[in-house]
Order: sequence, then structure tokens, then C-alpha cells
Amino acid sequence: MVMAAIDEAIHGLDGVLTYRDDAIVFGATKAEHDKRLTNLLERFTQKNVPIRASKCMFSSPELEFMGFTVDEKGYHPDTSRFRPLTELESPRDKNQLRFIMGCLKYYSRFIPNFATKVQPLFASQSSADWKWMAECERILHETIQMITNRPVIASFSPTKRSTLITDALDVGIGALLQQDGCPIICISRLLNAAERGYSQAQKEALAVYWAFRPGQVTGLAADANLSPGSFTESVSFAYMCFEDPLRGDFWARRCQLGQLSGSGATSAADTV
Repeated sequence: MVMAAIDEAIHGLDGVLTYRDDAIVFGATKAEHDKRLTNLLERFTQKNVPIRASKCMFSSPELEFMGFTVDEKGYHPDTSRFRPLTELESPRDKNQLRFIMGCLKYYSRFIPNFATKVQPLFASQSSADWKWMAECERILHETIQMITNRPVIASFSPTKRSTLITDALDVGIGALLQQDGCPIICISRLLNAAERGYSQAQKEALAVYWAFRPGQVTGLAADANLSPGSFTESVSFAYMCFEDPLRGDFWARRCQLGQLSGSGATSAADTV
């Protein structure tokens, strides 16, 4: 009931986000923030939504929200949640590893090509015989260190031009959405058995097609420009038209590859 009342109360208000019974008001300037806060408080009064002043924060330059620290630079992992990660012991079975992987995947948006980096951990999690190798231990601690180094992703702006960078490796594909050279979100996934048999051109093309699918990073920026490393992805689609014309044409049409920009000198594709 409370959450439904809050959702109804904030309907149509700019700069207001809610999660359960928490509400966040934000603005690019203090004046904008204060105006939006006033609008929210007036709406709460009209809708008889109670608030508890002792739990409120006002005009804060940063806040902790859903496991992240949000400030003017963007989003960081919340340091108060690092202790369980830094005190993790080596998993003794698959169930413990699944729990650890769930913790790590929550922060995967900060880590370029996360799925490929931790592929040996995924393999251990699904293997018939449980084996925890020295390589798995190293990868686990390296991944935890990447998170505890507090990487930052910027907040998405609908008014800025977005650039999508993709890459494909032997076992996984990844994509990075950028604005003004700042990362907005990283996504990645492992290739299945059939996809691992693709040629490199097909894997590069798959990475672009997958990133452009609804629900991936282009859900934020439908007009994102593809910035291929030395136009690798556009060449990959050209090769794919010879290798698999029907699939290549379908993927290219879905991606609307008329939007190509950038060059190998400035692209960060190989870092994804």
C-alpha cells in the first residue's frame, strides 16, 4: 500500500526516483534540486503520504543507494559492503561458489568484459567434478580487487551523444556504452558451444548484434553510435555476409549499421 501510494504521488514529477519506500530527488544545480524537492513535498502533502524527518537527508553531495555510492561523478561500489568480499574464504563446493558469483555479478556493470575475465569461475561452478584450482583463486582475488578499487561509471544523460564499443574474444563478448569518453555501463556474456565455433568475424558481428538488442545497453541510448576499433566490426559484418548471408543481413538490419563512427586510433574496443 505504501509503495503504491508513493508511486502514485510521484507520477509525472521530474528528478524523482523511488525504491520501495525510499525516494531520491536529484538535480543538475542546487536550484533545480530545491525546486524538485519542493514539488515532491507538495505532492506528498496533497496525497497524504507521510515522511519521517529523522530518516531524511537534504542537499547531500553523495548518498548510499542499493549498494552504490552516488555522487556528482557517477556511481561507485559502496565501501560499506566491501567487508564480506574482502573476507571471503575460498569456496569449498559449488553452492559456496554460486553465492560468491552472485555477489560479484552485482558489480559486473563496473568491470569491462566481466564474463570473459571470470570464465574459469563459471566453468568450475558448472563442472561435474568440483575442482578449485590456483587459477580460480587468482581470478577471484583479482576480480574482488577491481571492485574494491572503486571504479566509477557516469550517470547517463539523454542529451549527450552515446558511443557503443564492442569486442569479442574466444570465450565471451562484451560491450561498453560511453558518453564524452566516460563509461556508462559495461555488459558481457559467455559464448555458448555453438557460438564458440564461429569465425572471429562472426564473433565480432555477434557482439554488435547482441549489444544492440532490446534490453541491452542501447535500451538507454537507442541512437547510440557504434565506434569500431579500426572499423573491425563493420569489416566483420562484410565478411559475415559471405560466410552466412542470411544471418549477416538480419543482424546488420537489426543493428542499423549505417551509424558507424570513430577510428582505431581513438577506440577502446580492445579494452572491453
